[in-house]
Amino acid sequence: MQYQLALSLPDCSGRGVRFSLLSPADHDDVMLQAAKRIGPEGSIIELKKAEWREGVMRMVKEVTVNTDCFSQEALLRPEVKWRKVTYVDLEADFNESDEDKRLLQPKDWAILTEMYRSKHDVSLDEVKLIQGKVLAVSTG
Repeated sequence: MQYQLALSLPDCSGRGVRFSLLSPADHDDVMLQAAKRIGPEGSIIELKKAEWREGVMRMVKEVTVNTDCFSQEALLRPEVKWRKVTYVDLEADFNESDEDKRLLQPKDWAILTEMYRSKHDVSLDEVKLIQGKVLAVSTG
């Protein structure tokens, strides 16, 4: 399944983005690659930021060429063109210093990071919510 959203807040690119959930193996690999990237001297915050960036670059599959997609309805217009993006494309985009050449703006990355986290990470509150529904059963 793919998800689609319009990056429509002020200071966003105005593009549409399509992304997919990672497999459990890919999700685990995101953390491992992030750890390798920052090395043994990295801090926890550096690790988490590298993990989230890695996750976003793996989950995003397409962006619109158009930069006037300010709603889900706008993304459905026939003139909207989608462009497939790869990990390499997104890594280069993340490091692009020229604002006019970027596909995604800093606020877009922040939104996509939160989407990655909400779709792939579990919060303590979520664990507590489901933990309260655990039943002891006899299997013997």
